[in-house]
Amino acid sequence: MVQPWLDKAGWKMIYTIAPNGDFTRETLMSHEGVHGVDMTGTWQIQDGYLIETITYMRVRRNAPLPQVSRWKIIHAADREMVVVPDGMTEKDTFRKDTR
Repeated sequence: MVQPWLDKAGWKMIYTIAPNGDFTRETLMSHEGVHGVDMTGTWQIQDGYLIETITYMRVRRNAPLPQVSRWKIIHAADREMVVVPDGMTEKDTFRKDTR
């Protein structure tokens, strides 16, 4: 799954998700290339929510882990998922990249 470019600086998050829900996330910056794996954890779908449990974060090494986030699933199809983080109104879109 790939999040679209996040800002004008050209950041993109690339998630590689295993069939059991385990994931790694890489940060891609258009001007610097891939920075490598910066987060790992699991994704699961439960009661219409995407539940993300983070078990490793490279940037915030002193953060208490695991961290759990929830996104309400607005739309899910074969190649795209639209979600809204709990307590927020702005939508996030994840797109499947089969390259």
